[in-house]
Amino acid sequence: MRYNDHGIASFLQQAFDVAEASWKEVERLRPDLPDGYRNQARRWIMSGQPSKAEPFLKKVDEVAPKDPQRPYFWGLYFEKTEEFEQAEQAYLASLEVFPQDRDAWRRLGAVRYKLHKYEESLEAYLMALEIDPEDVESHKRRLDIYRQLGKEREAAEAQKAFEKAIETSPANVEAMHNLALLISDRKDRNPARELELFERAVSVRHYGGLGLGLWIARQIVEALGGRISVESQDSRGST
Repeated sequence: MRYNDHGIASFLQQAFDVAEASWKEVERLRPDLPDGYRNQARRWIMSGQPSKAEPFLKKVDEVAPKDPQRPYFWGLYFEKTEEFEQAEQAYLASLEVFPQDRDAWRRLGAVRYKLHKYEESLEAYLMALEIDPEDVESHKRRLDIYRQLGKEREAAEAQKAFEKAIETSPANVEAMHNLALLISDRKDRNPARELELFERAVSVRHYGGLGLGLWIARQIVEALGGRISVESQDSRGST
């Protein structure tokens, strides 16, 4: 579903209005599927207006009560509305379906911490670290919990692991391991418009080519701690 993918790509760029327009089109074309409703709920939850998300989540319940992603989004909703006990149950339901979802384990740890369930919060973060041993956030939260519980020896070990995770995070690895991949062509371009190559090149009214190729490449490279750029010379092409 191109509209759905377009909406997700726009959402990741924080172009929420564009994303919403795409997902409304999904809702219009396939009102029997949960995707359009679920993603419109995502738009309102992540923009800090969960009350506007609730009708869409209820619509998901109506059209697809067995939708496997439904509990996770209810978890996000309850977390935003500070209904932490309901959020905990929603994340647990999500993890029954997706037990390797690192983000769900982290969110479960966060809501349990807010409920002062420190031992259970620790268990959730340890599960996240089993899935991703280098997850910086989970290392930091584990350290915080050990300190909260007064476990100094465990906190000292967690501190070392946290510092190591920071050192090996993508942003720091870049300084130690640089890999350059150069691609050149001979097409003339205006050097003043170089940066525009990596921006989303489609409006909400255009549904032909999405113009997302280089923008997605940029998001992936930067997420891994890398850098992507272009240099042009008149009559010589670009690299």
